[in-house]
Amino acid sequence: MATTMGFCVAAGAEAVKLLKSVLDVIPEHVDVRRNLAKAYHELGNIDQAKKQLGICIQINQKDCWSYIMLGNIYTKHERNLDVAEFYYECGLEHHPEDGMLLNNYANLMIEKGNFSKAEEIFKRCLTLRPVSPNSYFGLALLYRITEHPEESLKVLERLFILMPQTPGADSSQIYNEARNLYSEISAQIKSKNTTH
Repeated sequence: MATTMGFCVAAGAEAVKLLKSVLDVIPEHVDVRRNLAKAYHELGNIDQAKKQLGICIQINQKDCWSYIMLGNIYTKHERNLDVAEFYYECGLEHHPEDGMLLNNYANLMIEKGNFSKAEEIFKRCLTLRPVSPNSYFGLALLYRITEHPEESLKVLERLFILMPQTPGADSSQIYNEARNLYSEISAQIKSKNTTH
């Protein structure tokens, strides 16, 4: 384990070095700078990640991924939900139909306890094409949190019907989590019904 972790840190440090050398030649390249921010993030250097993402936004105010990454950093690492909301909303000004951005924003609303806004955003996500399975899962989770288990099951059933599992790691994890959530809620409902 220590060897693997050491390799990852060494690879990350090498990535930082390589990306910085590219930026020495083309400092306005947003994709390279965003990848540098990601490398810093993976190395645990959150301050440098934020700095590089801020520069990305200065170069291109419409860079959706930088807004998403900053929102995620402020949500998960800084625990500053108001600043995270600011970045998600800035991104939505330029990309009001971006499903990834909307899903992250809806999840933030759950964390902030603004359940009605989260529901509104998830439902909006479900009108986009293609629909992300994350939107169904997020809405189902919201209904579970707000103690509407039957609604949660309905959303999960729609996910299973409308979004047949596709090969690939991106969707398989969310489907596994959705199946687990469905099983948990079904068992809770069954247990509740047998005790009454």
